[in-house]
Amino acid sequence: MRAHSHNLHVECMMPSLVDLSHAVATAAIMPCVAIHTMLFDSSWKRARSEPRVISRDLPAQKELPNTLLMCAVVLMWFLQLLPPRAAPLSLDTLDELAVLGAGPFGKVSVAKHKVTGQCFALKSIAKASLTSPKLAHQAIRERNVLQTVRHPFIMAFYGSFQDASNVYMASEFIQGGELWYHLFGNPSGPFQLDIHGIRFYAANIAAAIHGLHSHGVVYRDLKMENMMLDKSGYVKLIDMGFAKQMGNSSLSGSDRRVMTKCGTPEYMAPEVLTGDGYGIAVDYWALGVVLYEIATSGERLFYRDDGNDSKIMARIKAVKTEGLPTSEVFTRLHPDVRSFIHGLLAYDPAERLGCTASGFQSIQDHALFRGHINWQALFAKRIPAPLVPHVTGPSDMRYFDVHPTCQDDFDDWSGCEVDPRIAAVFDEF
Repeated sequence: MRAHSHNLHVECMMPSLVDLSHAVATAAIMPCVAIHTMLFDSSWKRARSEPRVISRDLPAQKELPNTLLMCAVVLMWFLQLLPPRAAPLSLDTLDELAVLGAGPFGKVSVAKHKVTGQCFALKSIAKASLTSPKLAHQAIRERNVLQTVRHPFIMAFYGSFQDASNVYMASEFIQGGELWYHLFGNPSGPFQLDIHGIRFYAANIAAAIHGLHSHGVVYRDLKMENMMLDKSGYVKLIDMGFAKQMGNSSLSGSDRRVMTKCGTPEYMAPEVLTGDGYGIAVDYWALGVVLYEIATSGERLFYRDDGNDSKIMARIKAVKTEGLPTSEVFTRLHPDVRSFIHGLLAYDPAERLGCTASGFQSIQDHALFRGHINWQALFAKRIPAPLVPHVTGPSDMRYFDVHPTCQDDFDDWSGCEVDPRIAAVFDEF
């Protein structure tokens, strides 16, 4: 299996629509019950002290308290229909089940909430491992992106918290595993995709990218390892460590505001490597590289067995004069697939699909999708996925290489002193 860093982020808990609905309904129930009780008690005492008189007005006397009681019953029924309220997150409320992966700054675990039973991907970052405030700010930026962007094809974010030694971010535990594993890494053999499967994953990933861009965010690390499958077989992007909020002014394909060279070399766009600055067009370039790999059953457009980054980047820059180094397999693909990949891999960012004057509409209108993809049905996940992971419960981890939580070969930063500058960055975390 290819190297993969399952970076998951979390942000401060924010009041959700569900929480607000619970609060409003609960607040409305209590006055109804109190007023009903008061009126009923008053009517009962009056009835006990007065002679019994048969009157046609008796139903009207009961109408107000009975109406209030009925309102309370309806509101209580409404509360039963609501999803459960978000439970507070802290180390005390979570049980760590297993470790999914670890790195120089911390680890990612599967943690189960003690009250609700919900499982999260819990990322912990050791403050002492961060050597500069810049790294601390990167963690905060990652959290902020996930806080801002809520999308069916991007991992959900649930909350963040900290203690004296670590910061923690709790995200959706996406149980289906990596898309790469299902397509190319399964021991039973690669999964053969037809044009319908290629179209499905292309639409998933393109929609996720557009979701980020519509919030002024450039992803900058689109690659196979950052794509997971949920229980329904749909793609979800993970790891917002390199994502950058650029503001709505950056949504033009020709806008080039970012200068930092970051990402994974074989997916980097030419403008990242030339140092001219770049914008959201780099994500559509990376999408082209990813789809080439998916459509050609695992062939990698710029990567070679030696894994030499300098040679990879040289091949990317050579596209300007030599064109794309496509294989014989690529020439046998459906013409619509080839056309779409070529459109994404235009050397000039302004000419790439998704980056022209029509924006994302140029992707939706492409022959690969036009007449084949109902985008509303896609967002509602009503289109059957080519493959659906077999998941049996909320803590099923069969698609991950898990490690015991007690394993002692992870970097241990406990007891290490935290730089006061780092601690200050996380004051409002």
